[in-house]
Amino acid sequence: GSYQVAVIDSVSSLIPTAEAEADISDDFMALLARLMSKALRRFTPIANKAGTLIIFINQLRHKIGSYGNPETTTGGEALAFYATGRISIRGPESKQRRIVDPATGLVIGHETLFEIVKNKLAPPFRTSSIKLIYGKGYDFHWEVLELAVSLGIVDKLGGWYKYEGQSIANGELNAVACLKENAELYNRIRAQVIESVGLKEVYEQNSR
Repeated sequence: GSYQVAVIDSVSSLIPTAEAEADISDDFMALLARLMSKALRRFTPIANKAGTLIIFINQLRHKIGSYGNPETTTGGEALAFYATGRISIRGPESKQRRIVDPATGLVIGHETLFEIVKNKLAPPFRTSSIKLIYGKGYDFHWEVLELAVSLGIVDKLGGWYKYEGQSIANGELNAVACLKENAELYNRIRAQVIESVGLKEVYEQNSR
């Protein structure tokens, strides 16, 4: 019970003892899959008893000579069955998801696509997109602005963004910069977004 969250980064980098001590040319078919299957049978009841959330980060690989979708995750099928939730996260595979600075023409980030492919606690298969700015991380001000526009909290008329009848800025990047400079305005809009999507009670419980 000392830790509420444990992150294993990543499943692909786990090396079983037999593989670590063997020659690099030796073949160990499905050794990691067997390790994960045995480990998860132990992890699950211990984590449940301790009240610890275990997050596994995994990577995609391609199956050899398979039909249909060739993508698969490493470590066998055990993790997919034991997991309470699974989130598929994809980066800038397509040019349309790249974020380009209009002033310099340089790629400054990309839109990261999140898809819930499994969820035992809520409806699955929901998707979301969050902008990741290189060297800074996820831009939550930008996310709040986009959600506020989609929910009708902030009005977008042409290039202008307006909140409660008052103009915020002209242009998306300028509107994001305005929210970053004006913490009070950002917090007001963020609070309205949280309330509009029905997560007010959740945020209040986690902030105690």
